[in-house]
Amino acid sequence: MSEYYEVGEWANKNRRAAAEILAPKVKTDVDTMELTLARRKYDMKPITEEVINAQQKVADLLYQLKVVPKPVDVRGATLTTQEYAAITPDAVRNKA
Repeated sequence: MSEYYEVGEWANKNRRAAAEILAPKVKTDVDTMELTLARRKYDMKPITEEVINAQQKVADLLYQLKVVPKPVDVRGATLTTQEYAAITPDAVRNKA
């Protein structure tokens, strides 16, 4: 998980380089990919009730739109607080 955090930090600081890597993979031009990357941050955040509830709303909408074939239980697919804490890098934990 710390590698994921480090890649996110790198992408936040190196938007153009990240865009050059990703653009061919998503079949778009580098400028468009850079703009897309600039619209969000690639940070890891602790999973809270608010996050679980927001993800459940998205999952429910995707089911209603028939994008996914069956209902998704986000809470059932989420680590417990203790499991998540055991694998959360200190850099992420300290940002909470």
